[in-house]
Amino acid sequence: MAPIFLLLFITANAQTNRYVITGRITEDASKAPIPGAGVKVQGTNFAVAANSDGTYSLTANLAPGSYQLAVTFIGYKTSTKQITLGSNTNVSADFSMSQDAMGLDEVIVTGTSQGTTRKQLGNYITTVKGDDLVKAPTGNVLTSLQGKVAGAQISQNSGDPAGGMSVKLRGISSANSSTEPLYIIDGVIVNNTTTRVTNTTANYDGGNFVGSIGQNRMVDINPADIERVEVLNGASAAAIYGSRANAGVIQIFTKKGVAGKTQVSFNSNLMISELRKKIEVNQSPVKFGLGVDVLTQDVIATPLATITSPVTRYDYQDYIFRTAVGTDNNLSISGGGENTKVYSSFGYFNNQGIIKNTDFRKYTFRTNIEQKITDWARLSGGLNYVKSAANEKPDGNSFFSPMNSVTIIGNFHDIWRRDANGNLMAVGERGRVNPVSVIEDIKQKQEVDRIIANAALKLNPIKNLTVDFTLGVDNSMQNGTTYIPPYTYNVNPDFFGGGVTMNAAQNGYSSAASNKALLFNNEINATYQAQISEKLTSVTQVGYSYQYERGQYALLQGRGLAPKITTVNGASTPLPGVDGRTELSISGAYVQQNFKYKDHLFVTGALRMDESSVFGVDERNQLYVKASVSYVPSSADYWKNTSLSSWWDTFKLRAAYGQSGNLTGISAYERINAYSGQPFLGFTSLFTIGTLSNEAVKPERQDELEVGTDLGFLKNRLTLSFNYYNKKVKDLLLPQVIAPTEGFTSFLNNIGSLKNTGFEIILGGTPIKTNDFNWNANLIFNKNKNEAYDIGAMRLLSTNPGAPIGIIDGEPLGVFYGTYFARNADGSLVTNAAGIPQQARDGAGNPLRKVLGDPNPDFNWTIVNDFNYKKFGLRVQLDGVQGSEVWNADWRTRQGVGNGKVAEQEQLGQLPRGYVAGVYAIEEWRIDDGSFVKLREVALSYNIGKVKSISNMTVVLSGRNLISWDKYKGYDPELNSAGQSTILRNIDFGSVPIPRTFSLGLQVKF
Repeated sequence: MAPIFLLLFITANAQTNRYVITGRITEDASKAPIPGAGVKVQGTNFAVAANSDGTYSLTANLAPGSYQLAVTFIGYKTSTKQITLGSNTNVSADFSMSQDAMGLDEVIVTGTSQGTTRKQLGNYITTVKGDDLVKAPTGNVLTSLQGKVAGAQISQNSGDPAGGMSVKLRGISSANSSTEPLYIIDGVIVNNTTTRVTNTTANYDGGNFVGSIGQNRMVDINPADIERVEVLNGASAAAIYGSRANAGVIQIFTKKGVAGKTQVSFNSNLMISELRKKIEVNQSPVKFGLGVDVLTQDVIATPLATITSPVTRYDYQDYIFRTAVGTDNNLSISGGGENTKVYSSFGYFNNQGIIKNTDFRKYTFRTNIEQKITDWARLSGGLNYVKSAANEKPDGNSFFSPMNSVTIIGNFHDIWRRDANGNLMAVGERGRVNPVSVIEDIKQKQEVDRIIANAALKLNPIKNLTVDFTLGVDNSMQNGTTYIPPYTYNVNPDFFGGGVTMNAAQNGYSSAASNKALLFNNEINATYQAQISEKLTSVTQVGYSYQYERGQYALLQGRGLAPKITTVNGASTPLPGVDGRTELSISGAYVQQNFKYKDHLFVTGALRMDESSVFGVDERNQLYVKASVSYVPSSADYWKNTSLSSWWDTFKLRAAYGQSGNLTGISAYERINAYSGQPFLGFTSLFTIGTLSNEAVKPERQDELEVGTDLGFLKNRLTLSFNYYNKKVKDLLLPQVIAPTEGFTSFLNNIGSLKNTGFEIILGGTPIKTNDFNWNANLIFNKNKNEAYDIGAMRLLSTNPGAPIGIIDGEPLGVFYGTYFARNADGSLVTNAAGIPQQARDGAGNPLRKVLGDPNPDFNWTIVNDFNYKKFGLRVQLDGVQGSEVWNADWRTRQGVGNGKVAEQEQLGQLPRGYVAGVYAIEEWRIDDGSFVKLREVALSYNIGKVKSISNMTVVLSGRNLISWDKYKGYDPELNSAGQSTILRNIDFGSVPIPRTFSLGLQVKF
């Protein structure tokens, strides 16, 4: 080793001169400066960013000779110049950059230290600028990404102010675990799990809860700190990440300091949110039965009453919803000199929920530092601290949620009645909680403290060799408390557990939960570039990574609280607690080889070997391969000499194949049967769960083939990208039924496969471009078909909202499979003599079942139009989803309890008596149309420009989710009561609707 270090020392300290390279970078058409453009001496570590006026000054200690000076910036073609360094130590080089709608010269990071240009990639990668994430502020980076990523289905599961988001890249990638992508921020693998520290699963009775509900941790990231986001859909792009990239990768790069004059930026937004659409409620002046508190579920209660009594109807929506106010404020400072550059930011986000007494507050601090140590060594580091707090209400999977509390009662109760002592009174329906109690009395709070830190050392010990060391830590702590006070009326304990109605002296509930999560990763990567010949270039990359995770979850809970007692230790009846601890590690190494012929043919191959502690000894090591080719005829000399080049600017053909794995298919110890103790006849006995573990289980493995093309015409004012992919996931992890004599009911095994096939179209254009007016338009169209196969017997999941979820051979994953209406040959419904639709049955009278609907859409699309006229800007984004179905449990419930419009028709005699009761149990009646077109974003801006000491000022008026064109019978077809669940999707069971939001913002720079 000594000779190697001696060589590096001698090379690094060879005879050099101190050169100062200066110049200005402007746009070729407008001659406007391009601040932030990167200038680098190729093959060295000497680089600098342009100042706000486009000028730059780069100091480099180099040996005399010829060098390539390159300038890069997102959205522009890379510009290079050959410079000669000799006796004159002051060198001047100006650059004029042209816009590049295709972005072929953009540098893309795909898990290696140096990254590569988009031109060289054999797969499609989406890049989203940070500025596009904050035009209509949301406070959540995933919300801001909606409609901006090809091949992605990004949906908001709840309208809570910190509600979870679901991201699926090219369909579902697993049957047993999360299908969310891997998230990386500045090289740090970060936590985006959803862990319930309020609404804890242990609180629910029945044991059939399925879902992953609540905040996911990407809500902690401040969108204002983001420079760009890169989304790696395909397995080829993600293969370099190995066993964690089965569902794709989302990389976030935060802003860095820029040398030159210190720049201070401040933006502030005032947000107003409101319910976009109210549900029509029953307005019938009568109900079946006598009196308000007699026969409360009058429409379906048996025997069917025909006598009616007068009632007063209420619209409880006016009580539980409100117009919410919020604010989003960010201050950043950026600057530095040649050796040290710093970026620091402070953020404060506070947003009320449209449900009364709910809100979310977030404080963020970030600092990024880059320090030049020597001419061949640079050190950078970043620190992000997040503090958030939320006041919540029970979510939609219990009858104690605000939405369900008004859905499961008839709307003829005066819910504001109080007794002589001022206590709220019961609503008189089977022990249901009074909605006013939910809004005023139930207290749920969640707090998060999180630190994300990274450090990176970049070395250029010899020419064309780059070595990177990266360390990353993500440490978070969640704390949550829930308090439900004792009521003076009897309440069904659906939220408490227990299964029987409790009297007033025994109710009340309290819980305290915490979740600690630590993620650590370190990597070393080396890249060597060699010029084999004048036309052929080789880039060899090798690397090693180590990742470690540790988690600890604790839950205390109890029921039976005396008045004014809110803590768990004050409960008279302790409930089962949880003490969960996990620890796992992954290590891996890769080698990647790239060949570049001239500037138009690129071939890449890579191997990665991973070792994971999650799996058994025989399956612990997994090998993943990657191969891609990119051919760009438009960069070849022969193309430039043809007549095509006058109107056809870009032509690229590409193909890629890659493999990746799924670490999250099982938990840290799921391959091992765990036993717990319980008392038995004065002794301690051991018991375990009903699923037999499997030491030989192996990770799910994905193979994907992608082919595509990128085209640009008329000076790239018209661009088209097309991608086709075939993605197969084999060795699915599913429980296999075994004989009970084995001591278990099922056996964890690798069974069957998933297939996702589809295509993506990305169309961009600039129909009008003048000195005063620009119009840019973009279309993204995604179509994906999902299918499970070779999985054996059908599997049906029992779920909280009664949704019959099926895993069926030959069908998409997670379809709705249940009972349905009988139909005549012409498709009309079969009815009885009274005109009530009948259920389909076989000859023996047994109910028949079939696939009722599919939560997976046939396709989704986005159209974005950007207009700029002088100092005015207008952005309009439309999102569409077509061909998905929703399990609308709430709509059916509203009819059953008598507050829906179908119930109204029956009470008014417009439908036969017994209509709702006759169709109530038929599961097809709960299937609803989930297709929609949304006016997702509108942003109108005016650039005031320089005002005294303010260098630039802009005012922005924006709105999100303003209009939805759909046929959905509920609030919004974009929802999921099961949160970020993979299997259970498109479920409407008490979800808070996504609000319509307006924002007025001010952006200033000093």
